[in-house]
Amino acid sequence: MQRNTLRASFLFVALLSLSACNVFHSFASPGNDEAYIEEARACLHSQNYACAVENYSKVTNEALKNEKLCIVSIARSGINLTALVSIITGQNVGAELPGQLAEAMLPFTEEKLAAASESPTYCNALPTATAEEAQTAGLLQSLAYLSQCAIRLARTDTLVSVSANASQTDCNSTTAGNGDGRITDSDISFDGTGVLGPGVPGICDADIFICQQAIANAGSLAGSSGSADLIENINALPAAFQGPIISAARAEMLAMIPAD
Repeated sequence: MQRNTLRASFLFVALLSLSACNVFHSFASPGNDEAYIEEARACLHSQNYACAVENYSKVTNEALKNEKLCIVSIARSGINLTALVSIITGQNVGAELPGQLAEAMLPFTEEKLAAASESPTYCNALPTATAEEAQTAGLLQSLAYLSQCAIRLARTDTLVSVSANASQTDCNSTTAGNGDGRITDSDISFDGTGVLGPGVPGICDADIFICQQAIANAGSLAGSSGSADLIENINALPAAFQGPIISAARAEMLAMIPAD
């Protein structure tokens, strides 16, 4: 228990420092950048994410701008700091990491989906020249990719698919989900087989393709994140989920869903 508490406190400090206002003193930024950052911080305080993005986008220092936009895009996808630390460092999270993140991101919105989809663009532009920069980049990039998958699990509470679709990008979830504010096995694969059909809904094929790539990316980046909990939980995800048969991958996703 003490080990988990210490690991949680270290992760909390790391994430808190990343979201602080003037933590990036290593970046030389012009005076106007300071004003944009202060204005963006005020926007974030009122959860006006569009305003925060607008101001951070005006920062002229590219490294600083991308770091701030990376952080705000993860937050905009629906994952707050407290939930992140609680989930990542929780006891026996393991393979349920994506599902627990998904529940924390509810209710699903298209705005959250857009934010999660764009977050790797900013996070992947972070510098990695020093050990500290590499650790910061590894942590944020891993979280960005996990949020990409988690928001698609969250979508199933609102919309599900009832037919296969070979597209790797266009989700055909047009059937209403049960909207109970939870992510359960029946949201992902109604009968547990992974096969879709009329009366047998589940997560769409395109979202599975995206989740497969996102989790693979998170796994390759987590090693440099400095978070033993994050690495441990990602390593617990079912390897068979990455298989080429989408119906089988959908069935494997059930291991990611929190137990009732």
